[in-house]
Amino acid sequence: MKDSTTSTAARIAAPHGIAAEKELAAWLEGNFAGNDFSLRKGRVCIVSCGVSTYTWLVKSGNLFGTMRDERGDKELAYSFFHAGQILYSMQSDISVELHALNDAVLVQYPTEPIHAATRKDAHLCRLFAEHFHARFQTTLNRYRQAALISSEERLYQLESELSTIEKIDPDAVDDSTLGLFLGMHRVSVNKIRKKLRIAPPPPSQN
Repeated sequence: MKDSTTSTAARIAAPHGIAAEKELAAWLEGNFAGNDFSLRKGRVCIVSCGVSTYTWLVKSGNLFGTMRDERGDKELAYSFFHAGQILYSMQSDISVELHALNDAVLVQYPTEPIHAATRKDAHLCRLFAEHFHARFQTTLNRYRQAALISSEERLYQLESELSTIEKIDPDAVDDSTLGLFLGMHRVSVNKIRKKLRIAPPPPSQN
């Protein structure tokens, strides 16, 4: 299904961001020793990520990250993380809550030597810039979807995206998980899912 809400900038950024992240992952594995951590399907872990803490590589599996709103009482999902993707922050330290959609393995690397190498290498700086730009465009597109298209189409697009992920059955993803991405209660998600089983929504004109 064609995503009518994806901007030209996002379409241009995506291939560059994927290539940059693939090269960064290979660079990490080839130059630094990391520690493997296994996460079973359905489990949640909180990882420290930042210049003074750690950088993470998804070695296998599929996860998604969540964050709390400013009041800390509402949890929202913001991004998928698949095998070969990295979690890297230029901030001093942040906590990332990761949910495993299936069995996953994460590799933990100390960020300080990575950051030191990056400061000395213009090519690495460019790769990280492309990585962050692609992530920003993805997040921006999700906010745009939330503002401009119906709940039915947002859920339809999310399930379509999940169907492209290896070893993920969208029908097996529970309503609460989908609700984290849509900012909706699981009961509302369930009602819309039943409606979509009868007929998909028409494409948005936005």
